[in-house]
Amino acid sequence: IVFSDQNLLTHDDPHTSSVLYRLSRLYTAFAREHDVAYIRELAYTKGIWLHPFQQPGYVVPALRKLHVSTIKPWISTSSNDTSCTNEFDQVWQPLLRLKSRLENELFSIARQEWQHISAQQAFSPDDEGIAIDPEAWHQFIFRRNGKWLPELNNTFPRTVALLHDILDNSPEEYALHLPKGSAQISILRPGATLVPHCGPSNHRIRFHLTLESDGSASITVGDPSDPNNTHYHQPGVVFIFDDSFLHSAQIPFEASYPRVVILIDVWHPALSRADRDSVRKHFLYDPNDTFGWRTTHSPFGPTTLGLAIP
Repeated sequence: IVFSDQNLLTHDDPHTSSVLYRLSRLYTAFAREHDVAYIRELAYTKGIWLHPFQQPGYVVPALRKLHVSTIKPWISTSSNDTSCTNEFDQVWQPLLRLKSRLENELFSIARQEWQHISAQQAFSPDDEGIAIDPEAWHQFIFRRNGKWLPELNNTFPRTVALLHDILDNSPEEYALHLPKGSAQISILRPGATLVPHCGPSNHRIRFHLTLESDGSASITVGDPSDPNNTHYHQPGVVFIFDDSFLHSAQIPFEASYPRVVILIDVWHPALSRADRDSVRKHFLYDPNDTFGWRTTHSPFGPTTLGLAIP
């Protein structure tokens, strides 16, 4: 990849992050890891992305003010996280309260409904191009782009009812009208691998509540060379991570049964209500628009950043 003028790369223009994010996804699809690493290093050096292993398509301006110690891939990785490690981590306390509710209230209900499911037709295979075998990763979607899908939610009625109450009706409004926000069951079959990928924006934080796993399925978030960034799923345990960081997942062929998690996106807790409105405006979010995936980005115009792709 060649940039005719690197001075055009600036975090002041939100299109810059979008272009680099999409280029990174393109090169990932063609296994051009060297080019992906180059983009990531360049964007971090220029201050476009806030961490060497974080590469969102949109960086919320308000989150650029966070202390550097708060910008990290993992927020919680065990069932006994009850406090944060330093004064800057206090921003995460609301999410630890949510984590407790998911483990104590949602787990038993969701697992019971999962174990009684009989119809598989509503489960969709990978449509994001990140599973090495698309048929080994299936999803059952409750919510997409911040909007509930009522035609699918009758299969898990108690799970969806509780999620709706927790995410939208709580005082924190954890996920109310959240652009690019999902809630779904994610199933990885034995032998499945999700290649390293990143979420589209750093305005959301992702939860994984494990419903089923024999302990062999893993997820890595952040620098894959750091063993502290890889954790193994255990039933009833919630992981909290920033999915705008590089992350991947795998389950060995020898696993006794699939890895099943409920995936839940919520607002980044450092965002004020005014910040949330700014994010909705950026993504042209309309809660009444069932399509709702449009953004203000038009990154591949003829003069965008003066780049040439070999």
